[in-house]
Amino acid sequence: MKKPSFFESMPPIERRSFIKNMSLLLGSAAVPSGVLSDALGLIGETAQAQSAEKDILFLEVNFRDQWDFGHAFVSPSIAQSYANLSKDGDDGLALFSAPEKFGNLYLTAESMPLREHADSVAVLETCELVIGGIHGHEASNATRSPGRSSQGGAGRKDMATVDKRPGGRVGGNEVHYSSSPTPAILHNYMSRQKNPQLANGVILRSSIRSNIHTYYHFEANLANAQMDRFFNRDSFLKFFADQSMPPSGIFGTYREGLMEILKKVDQGFAKDLQLASQESQNHFKAIDLIAGKQATDLRQLQLSPDERSYWTDGIPGQLQCDENVAMNTCSEASGTMNLGEMFGYVDKLFKSGQVKTASIDFDHNDIHTARGEHVLRTQGIQSAVPLSRLISSLKAAGLYDRTLIAMYTLDGSRSPKRNSLGYDSKNGVILAGGMIKGGYYGDIKFDNQTVSYHRPNDQGIAISNGTSGRDQRVPGADIYRTVAKAMGVSNQVMSGIPDGAAGKTLSYLLK
Repeated sequence: MKKPSFFESMPPIERRSFIKNMSLLLGSAAVPSGVLSDALGLIGETAQAQSAEKDILFLEVNFRDQWDFGHAFVSPSIAQSYANLSKDGDDGLALFSAPEKFGNLYLTAESMPLREHADSVAVLETCELVIGGIHGHEASNATRSPGRSSQGGAGRKDMATVDKRPGGRVGGNEVHYSSSPTPAILHNYMSRQKNPQLANGVILRSSIRSNIHTYYHFEANLANAQMDRFFNRDSFLKFFADQSMPPSGIFGTYREGLMEILKKVDQGFAKDLQLASQESQNHFKAIDLIAGKQATDLRQLQLSPDERSYWTDGIPGQLQCDENVAMNTCSEASGTMNLGEMFGYVDKLFKSGQVKTASIDFDHNDIHTARGEHVLRTQGIQSAVPLSRLISSLKAAGLYDRTLIAMYTLDGSRSPKRNSLGYDSKNGVILAGGMIKGGYYGDIKFDNQTVSYHRPNDQGIAISNGTSGRDQRVPGADIYRTVAKAMGVSNQVMSGIPDGAAGKTLSYLLK
């Protein structure tokens, strides 16, 4: 197909500007899928068109204080022996809801909303373990930054470049050095290298232990990769309300040309725009509709009553517990952002087309005794229900196929026993997205006395000879390399991350 004449006659500098701005404008969820790649193809930008089709939205979720996914996603062996296991006392099973199988996942009453999405949610809890001095607590995790160590040198830097240790506190925020950028930082760097017009990535943090703990979001050797951080609702909403979003006028005299392209690649969409503008010949106003929609999406991120209901109904607040009292007398924290609310903000950011990268940091009170049923059920709901609602919303918008979600237990997790510490127990990751092959990978066996952890082999099948210690775990570098593969990190970028590049892609997790 012949390139439009207006595009052929553009000076090279204006042509590059037009391509960047068109990519930004047509990347919105308000524009039908495929329009951007078709438009780029029409003007001969084949490579960029292929890139646009693969452009990945990425959400990283970090849970702190040895979060347990076990009341949402159950290992096959525990699910099959559930009825015969005691739930009482320190050695009781930390599961109070009989699991049901959907696809290759065993779900509980708390995680049941995910049954419709079980084919694209993967769970792996036998990852390389945490190394913090206080029963494992750390702010980094090998799955997020392979090679992180208490030793510097060899290109490794202190990971607390931006996320400082509160009051200099090292306990729970070990001084770790690394040369591997954490996932959301890596994705933000990659996305903005591809399209500098994008808004910067966003970190939303709701922490009831901010005076004790932090979360390392580390850029390593990547330039201009750090993200904007927001620790409360007001600062987040005000930041975007004050932004001056790129107006449709960035196209100048070429708005007619953009409309010409739209007519050729999607006549129905172009016609809808013209009808919506109520001035069938006013192409300027038609283009303004898209630009205005994007600006509105980012300037008005507050949730409407209906939206707030969708995202937060049934989602408990953060639990403040007496960590040393058995059965954990807890109350919900006030003044913090609800986890579902933060998922709702990410949904709006992604649908704007101008933010491709987000991260959510969330915690609860550490518990040093037998964990109570209320605590475990709360974590089960928080692990699964906001995720399910986000997947449903992104599917409805046609965005889920190019979305990757990675959820981490930042400082490890607990064993199936109600009373356990996290140093030599689980370390979990949940992956969800259009490119993820759903299922529970590996296995955990438990008989009220002993626990054994069975990592998956190269085919994703649990090995028969498990471990009760720290050996035979999935290397953090393998998880990192797999996430990088799913988000489309190039080999060139990976070559600059030696500890991450040393991992292997776990093909059983990817479609």
